[in-house]
Amino acid sequence: MLLPSRLSIEDCLNAIDAQWQVAPAPHLFLMTGRDVDAITTLDESNWSDRREVGVMAAYLVAQKWFDFAFKAKMLNECTLAAVTSMGGDFGLTGQGRNVEGEP
Repeated sequence: MLLPSRLSIEDCLNAIDAQWQVAPAPHLFLMTGRDVDAITTLDESNWSDRREVGVMAAYLVAQKWFDFAFKAKMLNECTLAAVTSMGGDFGLTGQGRNVEGEP
């Protein structure tokens, strides 16, 4: 299942619920750091949007997914991966592209 980056947190969590009703999802890939609009600026509205989508939604989705996996007693079969966009230097220069990929 692929969740669009502009989905509300509530819709994301509902989609996770719906997926686990159909079949367990043992693997979760958090890809918000690669969103097209994941560029950090000093604009307050941009920061608020990125915090909501790139940080809070990802955190709450991972939390809900973990809860389902834990209750299903399948954590040993699960994987969680998060992809960042740190400019190719592992964040060493501090020139990261977005807030969710910063060290």
